[in-house]
Amino acid sequence: MAKDPHLDIRWSEESPAELNRLAAEAFDVRLEPADRPVRLVVEGRCPACRGQLRHVQPIELFLGENDEDEDIDSYRAIVWCDCRMWHRDAADGVTGCGRYFGLDIKAAGR
Repeated sequence: MAKDPHLDIRWSEESPAELNRLAAEAFDVRLEPADRPVRLVVEGRCPACRGQLRHVQPIELFLGENDEDEDIDSYRAIVWCDCRMWHRDAADGVTGCGRYFGLDIKAAGR
């Protein structure tokens, strides 16, 4: 049986710049469907606690009130650790280590 790489770190709501860089390298990021995206899917291991996460976010969250989606060539997404593991100092019922990451997502073909 493979050893679980998850680290039992203390829950903390933070986003150090170094974690943003590591997240950009660690995650598999997709816009689905590729030809006319409606959702952002981020999967991989959290660079802070190494827990497995899957984050799905509707593309509409990236668009402003007057934006046309065909004019958007990149997105700034905020992804938080939702590894489903409990971490010390987390509120009751809260999972994930609390870290969040800013990811710059380029639309395919732009």
